[in-house]
Amino acid sequence: MLPISRIALFFLPALFGILSSCSANDAQRAAQNIAKYREINGDLSKISEQYAGGDREGHRAASFLLANLTDEDARILDADSVIASIDRSLEVWRATPWSSAYKFDAFLEYVLPFRVSSEPLEYFWRWDAVGRFGKNVLPEDSLYLAAQKINNAIVFTTHPDNYGNRVQPYSRSAVGLTGKCDDRTVVTVMAMRAHGIPAAGDFIPYWGNTNNGHSLCSVIRPDGSPLVFQNTTDEGENAFFARKIPKIYRRMFSIQEKTVLYKYRDAEDIPPLFSDFRITDVTDRHRIGFSDINVKLTEPEITNKIIYLCVFSPSGWMPVACAERRGGKALFHAVGTGTDAQGNAPAGYENSGDGILYLPCCYEQGEFVPVSNPVIHARKGDRRIEPALQTETETLNRKFPLQQRIKDFAQQMVGGVFEGANRADFSDAEELYYINENPLPRMQRVTIDHGGTFRYIRYRKAKGIFSMGEMNCFDAEGRPLSGRIIADNALRELPDLANIADNDPLTYVSVSGMFDGWAGLQFDRGYQIGAIEFCPRNDDNGIYPGNQYELYYWDGEWISLGKKIAEDYHLQFDNAPQGALLWLRNLTRGKEERPFTCEEGKQIWW
Repeated sequence: MLPISRIALFFLPALFGILSSCSANDAQRAAQNIAKYREINGDLSKISEQYAGGDREGHRAASFLLANLTDEDARILDADSVIASIDRSLEVWRATPWSSAYKFDAFLEYVLPFRVSSEPLEYFWRWDAVGRFGKNVLPEDSLYLAAQKINNAIVFTTHPDNYGNRVQPYSRSAVGLTGKCDDRTVVTVMAMRAHGIPAAGDFIPYWGNTNNGHSLCSVIRPDGSPLVFQNTTDEGENAFFARKIPKIYRRMFSIQEKTVLYKYRDAEDIPPLFSDFRITDVTDRHRIGFSDINVKLTEPEITNKIIYLCVFSPSGWMPVACAERRGGKALFHAVGTGTDAQGNAPAGYENSGDGILYLPCCYEQGEFVPVSNPVIHARKGDRRIEPALQTETETLNRKFPLQQRIKDFAQQMVGGVFEGANRADFSDAEELYYINENPLPRMQRVTIDHGGTFRYIRYRKAKGIFSMGEMNCFDAEGRPLSGRIIADNALRELPDLANIADNDPLTYVSVSGMFDGWAGLQFDRGYQIGAIEFCPRNDDNGIYPGNQYELYYWDGEWISLGKKIAEDYHLQFDNAPQGALLWLRNLTRGKEERPFTCEEGKQIWW
């Protein structure tokens, strides 16, 4: 048997003839891959041979696909299906009114590929998506209008339960129309490409002010700028700007050889996010705020050639950017400042800091090792975070920033009233407490001065949204009262009605369009009510009595400042270093956490 190197040389002259219009690099790599994978898939040569008859664009398409095969695809690729896919994509592309505005390279990268991300390989989507998501698309539609119509047809539901799952195949996502944002991105990109619209899957590896990341479909205009689509309300612009964005990458089909990652791929460990050499940085093509960061390394013994910028995650620092080390420095290009292109910061987060927090690291044996102090990169400049020797007392109220939506949930209780009665129909109801201003977004107790006794207690909302996270009652001596949950006819059959008294403030009942909706408790006899405790729908990220917390500060690593069991709805730590980056963890329950600094008596969130 001929060695692979000699097989490649044997095929190469023929392929240069067959693929005469292709770049020499694609032709050479196509030949090498056919030879390399001959033992596991001998049909790959059929793809190149199919276009030996003079179709120059077909030649280029076949060469492009063969030149950029992964090991996995080379093993499972079906030559006949790939040929049919190439023919179909060329047919659709040539029929569009916008193809003449593009270079053919755009077709190769953004229309031709048979996969978008890491979804299981299927081919039929190129035909199915036209009928499924393109029924309203007309031949005379502009690129923009056609893309909008296709996107609006993909009514997809995303849910946190799907986070962490692998990307679904098209057949599951297109029919079920549920999954995570990655799944909608794949389906949307496929639907665009099936109509001859250049599109790609862009993604934010991790947000800069909250946990997890995001992905979206970018339709590529002739000038290279993106039209962004992530849900049916988008009109093709940057509708996703609701959080701070450190970096945006694009999943390409071609191997990105001009990156520092590819340059040092055999010399250093590469973290999983960047180990796929098909991603390219497109931060500067989106309308967000960004600028360069020049990091001076504080660790003189560093020999790694790749330095990473990481953002905070409760599970560890997450890489979002990379750069080549030049002596004791690393220059990172186009790093997000946490604003849009006009300098506006995302709304909806209380006490949100100006900029994004980054930690420069190197990657060694599966771990990120800090090589400099944390830096806050903002539109107005950079600020290094370093703890001082002096300590101070910090009063802490939360472990995660308070979002506007949580405030809105609390506001839904304004106008609600707690009533007591001794008749089951509440015909003798008496007002005990009226909510006339926004309640706190956590459990709170109000004293009841009414001297009467009541067997029934209810919370009633005259109109609008009935929303409740938890309610408890206490007798005149402060002892908790247990009772049976009762409700009006409209709420009585709700499967989650028990949430209002399950001792879990994170569960809730929320029903819109109510008129005089009510729910409450029935006791075994009449009691004098000394206090009522209630909680709006909330995120459970405040401080709760009885929960154990631990506070950390950053000084090259997370260092504990001790554990405390909360006795109230706030905590005090007397030994926090001034100017330090802090992290409060709830050891009893919950998983949402963000780092913060304490400035002028407030927790400033990063």
